[in-house]
Amino acid sequence: MLSGCMSHNDAMLNAKLLEVEKLYDNGQYNEAKKICVEEILVKDPYNEDAIKSLDKIYQKLHDMAEQKRQRIENSDDASEWSHIPGNYFVDKNHVINKWGK
Repeated sequence: MLSGCMSHNDAMLNAKLLEVEKLYDNGQYNEAKKICVEEILVKDPYNEDAIKSLDKIYQKLHDMAEQKRQRIENSDDASEWSHIPGNYFVDKNHVINKWGK
């Protein structure tokens, strides 16, 4: 009886891993990350496939953030920096707070 439950649990985890892979392939990285953490690793914290998938997701998100940073850094349009909160003065080469730092 117990082995039947374990194989059912394994099948559910494998289905979730396939879902993570599909979401990743479709560019839905945050949703894939959420499933890895909340639905797989909570039940099986040592699941190597989920850990590898999560690493792949974090690497992709890091790469995307780096590309955006470089694009903004090289942009002549200061509006690219408009998302920076607070009282800042922005130009292409500098972000200065209202106290000049």
